[in-house]
Amino acid sequence: MSRIAATFTALQARGRKALIPYVTAGDPYADATADIMVAMAKAGADVIELGVPFSDPMADGPVIQKASERALARGIGMPQVLDAVRAFRQRDERTPVVLMGYANPVERYGVDRFVVDAKAAGVDGVLVVDYPPEECEAFAATLRGAGLDMIFLLAPTSTEQRIRDVGRMASGYVYYVSLKGVTGAGHLDIAAVADMVPRIRATSSVPVGVGFGIRDAATARAVAQVADAVVIGSRLIQLLEAEAREGWQRGCEAAGLHRRDPRRPRLVKARRVRMSWLEKLLPPKIQHTDPAERRVVPEGLWIKCPSCETVLYKTDLEQNINVCPKCGHHHRIGARARLDAFLDPEGRYEIGQEVLPVDALKFKDSKKYPQRLKAALEATGETDAMVVVGGAVMSVPIVAACFEFDFMGGSMGSVVGERFVRGVEAAVEQKVPFVSFTATGGARMQEGLLSLLQMAKTNAALTRLAKARLPYISVLTDPTMGGVSASFAFVGDVVIAEPKALIGFAGPRVIENTVREKLPEGFQRAEFLIGTGALDMIFDRRELRPKVARLLAMLQRHSADAIA
Repeated sequence: MSRIAATFTALQARGRKALIPYVTAGDPYADATADIMVAMAKAGADVIELGVPFSDPMADGPVIQKASERALARGIGMPQVLDAVRAFRQRDERTPVVLMGYANPVERYGVDRFVVDAKAAGVDGVLVVDYPPEECEAFAATLRGAGLDMIFLLAPTSTEQRIRDVGRMASGYVYYVSLKGVTGAGHLDIAAVADMVPRIRATSSVPVGVGFGIRDAATARAVAQVADAVVIGSRLIQLLEAEAREGWQRGCEAAGLHRRDPRRPRLVKARRVRMSWLEKLLPPKIQHTDPAERRVVPEGLWIKCPSCETVLYKTDLEQNINVCPKCGHHHRIGARARLDAFLDPEGRYEIGQEVLPVDALKFKDSKKYPQRLKAALEATGETDAMVVVGGAVMSVPIVAACFEFDFMGGSMGSVVGERFVRGVEAAVEQKVPFVSFTATGGARMQEGLLSLLQMAKTNAALTRLAKARLPYISVLTDPTMGGVSASFAFVGDVVIAEPKALIGFAGPRVIENTVREKLPEGFQRAEFLIGTGALDMIFDRRELRPKVARLLAMLQRHSADAIA
């Protein structure tokens, strides 16, 4: 039994799905590939796909293509890829390795020589993108003779004949490309994946892995419900690239050199491979868990309600959508948890996740802006303070945008504005309503005027939504302050708030110090604002799904019977 087959058999016996990360050999450093592979295995990888750099890809999106270009510029070819596998095998004999690439590097190296050397290096399987099953019988037979698995791609456009051919020849697993187009593009349709995977399984006994469009734990969990393995590539390469930039900057600073110093010292410390971000990205149901490492008494098991001071079991609080079951106090909740509770579980897809922040102004306060972004990423697992997801609420199709307050106080920078606009544009294109959840301290000072420009940018997008006669519902949560409250937060067709949410422009203490007067009791709280006509409604978070669904049906002149 091959290492790949043994891995899937063991996972199946434990009721688990496989996690398969993809990285490009030689990126972000020529000599870091084996270290990265070891770190991924320790972080929970069940199988590792190692990309062979190629200059003329046909299925790779810009992220993976640039990684290949960087690797090729460092002289990485097939010999160096196999050397990396050998180095990995000296430290890990268990985790299967699959080489993924194109026919040109294999044939240039020599097919027979490649099979012999790959087997000797410790490779377990090979996926050649441009080797269709009807044209690689001899190559597949050579691999089988060496004990290597031949892995094939299938796509949404694959014919029934192609599916049968792959089922007949594949070993190891079948890689189902869940999207049309290139890697890192488009939005994942879980319903379509759930329809396709059984058709593939009907033709073959090997497991089915799904890749393309998987960028976070929520998407991975959804895919794991219907597939045997989850493949994550572009998102990991983006994070590795960001980690490399940070490491180079830190190394230059430590050496007292400017980044463009021609000496370019070898900064070993800057190349240390860390995988804390990978662990945050992986869904808990897919990660490895060593029982010996579990704490006897988990931290954070109990939470004290700040309103009624009742000590609450954390799991009970989370199951109640972070609303205190005793007094109804609305605890703050993360963006993904909120969207998970609000949206229907089927058919979700993320929008704008490829938009990432940059330090355009080279801003520095007590820390540099990239350092703050890195700390926020490690703390939240998010790349910026907004998550935009398409889906449905009680079968009413919508696009929803939600702030992540724990990412730099939910501050609105260029990425937040761009993701918001892309969400609105997706709503206009699909002719569905748009819903936003605000939890923010306002504009992001590290981006200066660029942050303030997002106020006009987001409102201009909402104007296009209004011209398309599509509803916009704004849900204000605690807190909603600054430039967000002064822009799109209050321009909804319906403006809703959660109980006792703090809502305003400047904070109460700032206003009191400015006007030198004591503010009224509950000033800037939702209950005070609804009395002044600033809000339309206050809804308990636990009632939000059905109430928003009915509002959307009414605003679109649909029957309430359409609400599931």
